[in-house]
Amino acid sequence: MGNDSMVRRLAVAQRKRLIASILSYMEQAPWYSELTEQECQELREKVLGSIGAYHDFILDVINVGEDDHSRNARALELITQVHASQRRLETDIRGVRGQG
Repeated sequence: MGNDSMVRRLAVAQRKRLIASILSYMEQAPWYSELTEQECQELREKVLGSIGAYHDFILDVINVGEDDHSRNARALELITQVHASQRRLETDIRGVRGQG
């Protein structure tokens, strides 16, 4: 889970850099000043909405990874318990055979 948490922080930081980079480029482009106030707002909202949708998808992917990690950890715990139980059973059977 620690790795997924780190991946989540990296995704958030990258999203912030992406937004800053795109908006900065747009607002400094020569064509940007030719847009109306409404067009500027609509473009900004489109960029933020598209990046937000993609970022939400990435966070969902990370969440699935976290869920898988929890399930995998539980599965490994159960396998370890079954293995330990099998070893005890084998030891018990050897003891019975040695007595018989």
